[in-house]
Amino acid sequence: MRSFEVQGKTYRSIPEFCHKNKVSYWKMIRLCRKYARAHKDPGVAARWALGLETLNYAMEPKTNSVLRDNELSNIRMQDLRARRKRKNKRAVVDEVLPVIKA
Repeated sequence: MRSFEVQGKTYRSIPEFCHKNKVSYWKMIRLCRKYARAHKDPGVAARWALGLETLNYAMEPKTNSVLRDNELSNIRMQDLRARRKRKNKRAVVDEVLPVIKA
């Protein structure tokens, strides 16, 4: 756990900050996991969560783990689409094949 500072107050951990400021712990964790600046300094994520700074989703650099997760998700979706396409094609062949044999 790293301590960080927000508006002149020092917090020893993310849970302590979330409890005192009534901010969702999981929101803070997601911000720290997703964005590189927040990963290095949780104070950045805290300022975003409190609305003291605006978060520009498009311009903020992402962490390597998020980029890897997005890439894996794309690969899984391509695999799913290919399996669905194969299944639909197989259904058409199974439907047409008995007609041809008869």
